[in-house]
Amino acid sequence: MFDHLKERRLTFKDAAREVGVNLCTIWRWVLHGARGRRLRSIHVGGRRFILVKDLEDFLSPPEPCGTNTPSSTDSTRELQRRAQVADRELDRLGIGPRRR
Repeated sequence: MFDHLKERRLTFKDAAREVGVNLCTIWRWVLHGARGRRLRSIHVGGRRFILVKDLEDFLSPPEPCGTNTPSSTDSTRELQRRAQVADRELDRLGIGPRRR
């Protein structure tokens, strides 16, 4: 249950020093994220910490999405289908893009 208490954790200040960024940057990564991901933190005894493995995961490049996987192909097809439905509805309402 409390495995994260046994793992190596850093204060925000130590994490900033280790990565070489300002302390505010660490807070920004935790609160708002960057590159579509947020830095996870844990709350222990009234203080916030960052697990070393979470910091490493955040700083590592994201895994590329497989273009040949069925789920990504299906989601791409679904998005294309929705775009076509929206285009037809806009055309029906007379507010679609002007075509030359």
